[in-house]
Amino acid sequence: MVSRALGSRTILFPLAVSVLLLLTLTACADGNKAAREAFDNGEYEQARDLWMPLAEAGDDQAQFGVGYLYDKGLGVPADSVEAIRWYRMAAEQGHASSQLNLGALYQEGRKDLPADPGRAADWFRLAAEQGNPNAQYNLGKLYYRGQGMPRNYDLAADWLQKAADQDHLKAINHLGILYNRGLGVEADPKRGFELALRAAELGEPAAQLNLASQYVRGNGPEQDFVQALKWHTIFDSHEIPGAGLPMDWVDNNMTPEEVEEAKRLAAEWLAEHPAQPKE
Repeated sequence: MVSRALGSRTILFPLAVSVLLLLTLTACADGNKAAREAFDNGEYEQARDLWMPLAEAGDDQAQFGVGYLYDKGLGVPADSVEAIRWYRMAAEQGHASSQLNLGALYQEGRKDLPADPGRAADWFRLAAEQGNPNAQYNLGKLYYRGQGMPRNYDLAADWLQKAADQDHLKAINHLGILYNRGLGVEADPKRGFELALRAAELGEPAAQLNLASQYVRGNGPEQDFVQALKWHTIFDSHEIPGAGLPMDWVDNNMTPEEVEEAKRLAAEWLAEHPAQPKE
């Protein structure tokens, strides 16, 4: 009889724990869903009130949500220290988006937080190793620039390729630049052009400017000022302050008819791609 009683407890105890865990996970999921709905509706204080008890109880998604509110100053005063505190709690549980945002905070720096590229790289790496394409791109850029770690074009190319394989447009364009320059990969201007064209066609502004520059120089494609002005005009549609190429090549090399043709081609492209991402 004793053995049966103990045996019953051995069976029921893990079952009770499993039920409790399921109920807890369901409550967290429901709370996070309600908080996200409030966030999406711009009801940031309500999102904070819904996320905070879950975050204090250790839910990583809620900790990320609270960190993001402090990071951006939504429903609470902007506070990088508080953002880092909540992001770190989630990041230490393996939450990739928190690791990514921690890296971004340390990379950018704030008035209440000195920039620290080395710490940024550490957090980006954790998220990148989990397959986060934004972190892979950011880590690749740090290796490319030699920020927070020694410059390493091979590793830059590796991480940018991983992000590009997930269709990260900035990574595709930046990888194309490496192929143009032969950095971390064998020089291949044709491949660099193909990557820039792919990202440009998908709406990446930096790629559109890169493509215009390649057509002006004839590096990868044949020199083509009509195509260059077409892509530069498309890039200009993003209205990025202070960005663009010096435009003397237009006056020096193009007839009024060619300028008009380039603008017509740009207008056609923009009409077919009405929703363009903004920087």
